[in-house]
Amino acid sequence: FAIGLGCVAYVSVDNKALGAFLFSIGLITICSRGFGLFTGIICKTNDALEALVTLLANAVGAAGMVGIYLLTGVDTETARTIASNKLNRSYLNAFASAVLCEVCIYIAVIGYGKIQYEMGKYLSIVLGVMVFVLCGFEHSVADMFYIGINLHSPKDLLFVLVVAAGNLTGAVLMRFLDHAGK
Repeated sequence: FAIGLGCVAYVSVDNKALGAFLFSIGLITICSRGFGLFTGIICKTNDALEALVTLLANAVGAAGMVGIYLLTGVDTETARTIASNKLNRSYLNAFASAVLCEVCIYIAVIGYGKIQYEMGKYLSIVLGVMVFVLCGFEHSVADMFYIGINLHSPKDLLFVLVVAAGNLTGAVLMRFLDHAGK
């Protein structure tokens, strides 16, 4: 739900940098409130069931935000365009993009957890989120929101699963590099 709120903030402004900054509200809410996020959980856990349950719960939250967003009556054209552009990517392209997104999320989430200073915690989140958003990398939960706005077929859901697999791969890579560096 919180990532969906970040998506709404992003599509509500014309300036991409400002939108990417505002998108950070999602991960700031999640980290500061201790909520579960698939792309955050996989940075820390080896529990596949916890990751799967979190992914499914995030799908429910994203769907809830889609419903509320549609009820507002605002123009959804920007969100629909983003979804359409995402679905035009090849699965390989989406997977690789998702790996890079998770590198950014790992930096944000682990930084939030390890940095002692409040400003540093939030700067870690904002920079990690802004980089992935401005680069156009694929985030499985954000994609649930965008594709939920523009859902056309069950095949569209396969795209989200490919992105989730890419996010998972990025988390495994970063965890390996993190532990190898110690």
